[in-house]
Amino acid sequence: MLNDPISCVRSVFERYGSLVAFESSALDRRGDTVLAVGAGFNKAVLGDITTWRTGPLPISGPKGSALDRLGQNLVSLNGPGQTYYRKLLSQPIRSSRMAELGDDMGRFVAGEVASWPQGAVDLWPLSKDLVRSIAVAMLFGGDQARGAALAELSEQLMVESKTRQVYLCRAGFPGKAFKKLQRHAEQVERCALEFAETKRGVLNERDMLSVLVNSPDETGAAPSPDVIAGHIPILFGATHETCQTALAWTLFLIAQHPAVARDLADEISGALAGAPPTLSRVAHLPLLDAVVKESLRILPPVPNLGRVASQSTSLGGYDAVKGTRIVLSSFLTNRAPELYDEPARFTPERWSRINPSGFEYMVFSGGPRVCPGSSFGTAVVKVSIAAILSRFCISIVPGARIDRRVAVTMAPRKLPVVLHPRDRGWTASPVTGQVCDMVDLSASRAD
Repeated sequence: MLNDPISCVRSVFERYGSLVAFESSALDRRGDTVLAVGAGFNKAVLGDITTWRTGPLPISGPKGSALDRLGQNLVSLNGPGQTYYRKLLSQPIRSSRMAELGDDMGRFVAGEVASWPQGAVDLWPLSKDLVRSIAVAMLFGGDQARGAALAELSEQLMVESKTRQVYLCRAGFPGKAFKKLQRHAEQVERCALEFAETKRGVLNERDMLSVLVNSPDETGAAPSPDVIAGHIPILFGATHETCQTALAWTLFLIAQHPAVARDLADEISGALAGAPPTLSRVAHLPLLDAVVKESLRILPPVPNLGRVASQSTSLGGYDAVKGTRIVLSSFLTNRAPELYDEPARFTPERWSRINPSGFEYMVFSGGPRVCPGSSFGTAVVKVSIAAILSRFCISIVPGARIDRRVAVTMAPRKLPVVLHPRDRGWTASPVTGQVCDMVDLSASRAD
């Protein structure tokens, strides 16, 4: 599971079925872990936020440590505190604000993409930098230097927290990995608090950090440094990490499906007619909408979700005691053959005839804690694709190895491409790597 959660979950599901319990081991005595796959389990767990709670993110740490404080945030909180901060911090990204942000976002993205070079590049860091810059510009006051530093530190912390070495250290084995993680958490906390201090005394409703720093906490008191430091890194991750992986995978899938790429480029060109790619111009383009939905289905940015039982309960005939951990698989849910024919194929046209529920299409979680930033994330991906395809034609470097890296999000390790002028034809390329186990590319090669 630590080495490759996608392959592990899929092989367990294929061998044992949709509900599988693992007894706690000598390495980890925190309780059993259950894999539950399917819309019914998703609804039962995500719909019951009293019984099934979230845990510390990125990871729990010793009481009073920076790692402990960073684990208390919008994602990991439960109860009244979570409800309060969800409402407070969702203000800048609620769907009603998207029209207000749309024109600014379009102009910003067009300017950023205009600086991209033609020729051979790694599209993954380009996508990361673009989406992070959008998030900082639209939601964090525009301080790109501080935003980049905090984003980089937060991403490294998340990756390090999911390593085997850290897992073994937490289980009581000697080692330096966990102490290194704690020192890294202290760096993240210092960076977050320094950034927060620049916002103090100036309330800007479009700036998440300004809202957090200049608003009372759930008790009506001024927010403590611990509260501020806990929320800031996860806010950065939530507003750009899922978007950047979604954008990178979507561009890969477009490049590998020339017929879709040509039709999509034509749709975007017709809608823009030479104007900037504002959200109002591209939000409701039918093929762009279908392409984004299909990409999120087949390569979901967050492939697995975790919850912990706060009390004894029953799930599908399994008696889960308090402390039982459950893994829900977005990756497998989105490939249910009874819902999606030829589920491993990238087929945007399927969205003209299907309308799955949020528990059948697991991209933004579900239930009362469905992702509040789904509108913002979708807007970022659509506007970015429109800007990129207005300027470039993309081809994957032939023979490139495309593998995944899974921490919380599932990202490509590298994405070697060639950016051509827009008027060049689209062609698919043979590729190797783990992506070939996730996506059936045989139809794209025949296009």
